Amino acid sequence: MKIFAKILSFIFHPLLLPTLGTALIIKANPYWFGGLKNGNYSILFIITPLTFGFPVITLLLMKALNFIDDLHLRDQKQRFIPFVAIMVYYFWTFMVLRSQQLPDTILWMMLGSCVAVVFGFITNIIMKISLHALGMGCLLCVAVQASIIGYTNMISILLLCILLVGLVGTARLYLKEHKPQEIYSGYILGILGMMIAGWFY
Repeated sequence: MKIFAKILSFIFHPLLLPTLGTALIIKANPYWFGGLKNGNYSILFIITPLTFGFPVITLLLMKALNFIDDLHLRDQKQRFIPFVAIMVYYFWTFMVLRSQQLPDTILWMMLGSCVAVVFGFITNIIMKISLHALGMGCLLCVAVQASIIGYTNMISILLLCILLVGLVGTARLYLKEHKPQEIYSGYILGILGMMIAGWFY
């Protein structure tokens, strides 16, 4: 069970969720992205480096410089600089995407992710919020939206996402990385971030 929990935590790492959310939106309505030169999924070559690649490199540099003790950011106080870095990268990604001719749903997803990270940063002052739960809350909203706008039937994927949201939260509890209130707060703030972004897109 511990190995399964670690695998789930790795696959659904918070920094990978913008990439997974984008893939869901493309899967739901690939015709929106027909104008991209290198195919529907070429947008991932923008989103993945900015929201995953650069943040990971930044975390590795922080670890090498002893700004943080470990890459899992278990120390609540050591999350401050990584949070700021992730907020910068996510906002940068949002601004880059705004300059492209992309569907509003993509911009909504990225803006919602930005807002959720800001909420996570503020809440982390009080308690060590679960970033996995924060990201899964955002992904759940993307899955719901994808099922609404989907040109193809996305109900099975939506149900799978609902199951995964519960499994990832359970995995974090099983690994004793978080307390229940830290998981629930992550879910709530992730969903709230996406809802606020919905006012703009």
